Parts: sequence; C-alpha cells; structure tokens
Amino acid sequence: MATHQFKLEAVRRVRSTERDELRGRLAEAFQAADKLATQRAQVEEELAGIRSFLGQTASAPRLDVNRMLAAQRYELLLRAQVADLDHKAKLLEEEIDRRRAAVVAAEQRVKTLDLLDERQQAQHDAEQSRREATQTDEAARNAWARGQASPSASRATG
Repeated sequence: MATHQFKLEAVRRVRSTERDELRGRLAEAFQAADKLATQRAQVEEELAGIRSFLGQTASAPRLDVNRMLAAQRYELLLRAQVADLDHKAKLLEEEIDRRRAAVVAAEQRVKTLDLLDERQQAQHDAEQSRREATQTDEAARNAWARGQASPSASRATG
C-alpha cells in the first residue's frame, strides 16, 4: 500500500517557519510594550512624589523658592517623559497590530496548505480503497471463473 506524500511539504515547512518567526516578533513587541508600561508607571510614581513634595513645600512656614522651582522643572521633565512614553506606546501598539495581522496571514497560508494536504490525503485514501476493491472484485471473478471451469471439465470427461 502506497503512502501519501504531500508534494508541497517543503513549502509548508517554509511557511510554518515564517509563521513561527512572525509569532516570535509579535512576542518581542508585546515584551517591549510591557517594558514601556513599566517605565511609564515608574515615571508616574515619581511624578506623584514630586506633586506631593510641591504640596508640602508650598504649605511650609518658610518657602524655599529655589527648591520649588527645581521641583517644578523636574515635574515638567517627568511630564515630557510621560508624553514621550505615551507616543512610543502608540507607535508600538500600531506595530503590534501590524505584526498580529502578519501572523494571522501566515497562519492562514499554513492552514491552506494543511487543508490541501488533508484533501489530497482523502483523495489518496479513496483511490487506494477503489484499487483494493477492484483487486478484490477481480480476484473474486477469477475464483468464480475457476470454479465454473472445473465443473464443466468434469462433466465433459464424464
């Protein structure tokens, strides 16, 4: 019995490898997004500390203007960092969407080849079953013909 050999197996392997690489790139983008979110949370935490410091400094009996100005400048710097991180997060989200779409397309290409293989396997199995049925029928006809020939020969001699 001949086994089914998918003729496009090499193509499927290449496409599977490509899909796996794209999945890896998507995972890297997700890791970058997590790192960016962590950085943003740290900056927000520092910003909250500066706001608290400014509130305490403003209500102090002796106002240190230089310290307040330095703290306000630092607050502006932190706000700029938050804005920059937000911009990077937006760009990264767009990149994640592109990578996700590439993974979906690659998965579809692999799935198409898988379906083609399944279809060809079913056709191969049906053809193999048809051949076996033909061989069985032919063997039965031959056996029947031999059985028919034997009684004729014995009647002719008798």
